[in-house]
Amino acid sequence: MARFLVRTADKDPGEVVDPEVYARDYNHKGDIIAVQPNGWVYGTAESLPNFVVINVSGIRHKRTRKYREAWRRRFDCSHARIAAESDTVRVNLDTTTPVGVDGRGGFKPAEFDGTLASWGMSPVYIPSKVSADVGVFTILQSQGFWGNLPVDEFTFSEVYADPTHTLSITYPKAVHPNLISNAATVKGGDVLSNKGGTLVVEFTADDVVNELSQLLRGTDDRVCKCRFHINSAVVDQAIAAGGTLSLSRAEFTAALMDRSA
Repeated sequence: MARFLVRTADKDPGEVVDPEVYARDYNHKGDIIAVQPNGWVYGTAESLPNFVVINVSGIRHKRTRKYREAWRRRFDCSHARIAAESDTVRVNLDTTTPVGVDGRGGFKPAEFDGTLASWGMSPVYIPSKVSADVGVFTILQSQGFWGNLPVDEFTFSEVYADPTHTLSITYPKAVHPNLISNAATVKGGDVLSNKGGTLVVEFTADDVVNELSQLLRGTDDRVCKCRFHINSAVVDQAIAAGGTLSLSRAEFTAALMDRSA
């Protein structure tokens, strides 16, 4: 037999400093907090009103590792040039991890909306995919590409000769020349000159879209610690039973929800 410690209700989001941590950690009703062997006595704090214990017969503790494992939300980012004369690219994000059975855990396409908009894109949502067409020069003028630099105070012009964009950026005196040079270099640019408040730098479409891909992966390829949870009805049964409920292996399997499925 194995003894599963399960949360009885969603934790108050106000108790969690980081909202992203709240969304993916053990903060929701039915989340499996711990699994211990038969005979284990949970502490007084690991009981009602916050937790219940579900005893499952027919499952050996050493076989419960999979119920405590994490999983990772994943997506694939790809791009293709669709108009060489304007160097327009189509960016596709395939969200290969579906939304969990209770609506938590998986990707929702709209999660990408703010990021893509800040890069000058108007995304189109279709099942399990986000698609956006955008000119490379549009991205190069976007706030998303340049991060914290005051893009609204920059003046941009370019000379495009496939596949290279030679970008000329006039920037205000408040921006240190080394700051903008370093920002361009980090994002894959080849700085040609930087004097008199004007930076001249070369980029290719691959430089630009690879930078976007890395940003998205850094933001959204996340470990979701709580993969499995117990459905709410069974949790309610355990609460009604005084905090401890015994299930057969078949009953437990029927009650188990897998956010990666």
